[in-house]
Amino acid sequence: MNKTIKITLFCIISGFIPCKGQVSNSIDSLLNTYYNQGFFNGSVLVAQQGNIIFEKGFGYANFEWNTKNTPTTKFYIGSITKPFVSLITIQLVSEGKIELQKPITTYLSDYRKDTGDSITIFDLLTHTSGLPDYTNEIGFWTDSVKINYTKDYILHHFCSKDLNFKSGQEFEYSNTGYFILGMIIEKVTGKSFKNVLEERILNPSGMLNTGIICNDSLISQRASGYIKENSQIKNAPYIDFDNVFTAGNMYSTVEDLYLFDKALFGSKLLLDSLKAIMFTPFKNAYALGWGTKEYKLDNNETINIITHPGSIKGFKSIFFHILNNNSIIILLDNTYMGEKKFEICERIMEIINKTKIK
Repeated sequence: MNKTIKITLFCIISGFIPCKGQVSNSIDSLLNTYYNQGFFNGSVLVAQQGNIIFEKGFGYANFEWNTKNTPTTKFYIGSITKPFVSLITIQLVSEGKIELQKPITTYLSDYRKDTGDSITIFDLLTHTSGLPDYTNEIGFWTDSVKINYTKDYILHHFCSKDLNFKSGQEFEYSNTGYFILGMIIEKVTGKSFKNVLEERILNPSGMLNTGIICNDSLISQRASGYIKENSQIKNAPYIDFDNVFTAGNMYSTVEDLYLFDKALFGSKLLLDSLKAIMFTPFKNAYALGWGTKEYKLDNNETINIITHPGSIKGFKSIFFHILNNNSIIILLDNTYMGEKKFEICERIMEIINKTKIK
């Protein structure tokens, strides 16, 4: 950790924090340190027990126009799309339209049978399918991602490769599995993923500033994506988001993701019994569309986290829910400088809990 950040954090943690205002000021001081040292440029929201205690934008949504980031700025959220895909899948499981232990070929009859017969929905959700990540194909980010393919073409030419290992035996993060899940959701519902997402999650949660990225559509208050190279800010390269699909093609705001959190951990979207299944880790501390983490604090308390990061050219993000005290930390960054996103969340968690992580 940078020396200045260490000193800032020590001053924050060592002092008594008796009220919401001081907690907010301490978080603000911490985030300003990361921002001023070039480690963060985006929007932040922190909430406890259903109440927002801090929300603010840092830096610019558009550097060319000097447009500042705010809590209502829309960011591409990359793989934070995956928890939405998982939730819809579990909803469909609860309705008997999908079964977790059924293979891909039950729902996609034209999928390659020799591998598809052995890969279950559960394997796709937990990244244990053995399918290689199609976004790691040589030339994908420099060439293929810029070409507008149909979903069927991507499914059969990118997402039907030989397995890296026997399904269910190992963990290997794979965007391929979540692309396939999107295809299955569309198949069993007879609707576009966009419509399913709106009907099942966005509308019930009041998420009016979240949606599917479409390259030719205008999105008001959208942040531009940038990449920092050798201390220089550059425009992020073009991506055709149809090729990304349900592996990471959503945009949102910190405020809308807060609404998602409230709906998810409330009773609007899923029964508690099904949430327990969705949040139970299988391999590599990864559950069904969610990562899990455990921290030990200096006061010997154990903190349990449900989380997911996101990364897409020009953007990095993280969704961080502390189960112990129903707190949430959301960071959305539009300069691809999210290397410290977990560290920032950990430092904020220390402020909230008034003690350090061991």
